[in-house]
Amino acid sequence: MPQNAQPSTSGTDSQTQRAYQELERRIVALELAPGEIVSEKLLATALKMGRTPVREALRELAREGLVLILPQRGIIISDLDVSKQLRLIDFRRSLFKYIAEAAVRRGEQEQQSRCVAISDGLRAAITAFDRERIYNLADRLTETLLAMARNEYASAALQLGDGLARRFWRAHSRGKGDVVDVAQGYADLAGALGAQDADAALRAIDRLHEAKAGLARNALEND
Repeated sequence: MPQNAQPSTSGTDSQTQRAYQELERRIVALELAPGEIVSEKLLATALKMGRTPVREALRELAREGLVLILPQRGIIISDLDVSKQLRLIDFRRSLFKYIAEAAVRRGEQEQQSRCVAISDGLRAAITAFDRERIYNLADRLTETLLAMARNEYASAALQLGDGLARRFWRAHSRGKGDVVDVAQGYADLAGALGAQDADAALRAIDRLHEAKAGLARNALEND
């Protein structure tokens, strides 16, 4: 995940990381729209960076499925494929359960306290319907969950579809209920991790991913 990446001591690598983080943010936030055609040169200009770090960032984004790099044609922001999203949700549900069980076993007290604070923050944001804060706290919970689990292989596996999953939630949350249903799953998961309650965490993960699957099924029906 971009938030978890550690800055490199190499100047070029550090610029690549910054380019990746900003491009991933813009894609997930739908500032770069699905299906939009962009160019390496224009992106470099927009980011006020050289083309080399932007090129490397785009390669990583292509590996994660967020962009398609087409020789001689440019770069296309990947479309929102609902059928693929359903398969991704199914995979991430199982992976989240594995990670959560490890997090309950290995989490430290400071991390558990952070989860409680995230849970409280999410519930307050749901009440106020602060959409951006909900998204930001959900992202922070995933970061904390991975830090608690301390498994670099699970982290790498989750990262591959993370941007796609986060973008899909934003794109297909048509109303307040769509945002809140998923957010409540995150809030329950955060509270369960804070309480070191593995069974409650697994139930929250089911609720969270069923809410996301519901968004995907609704999108299919409305196509």
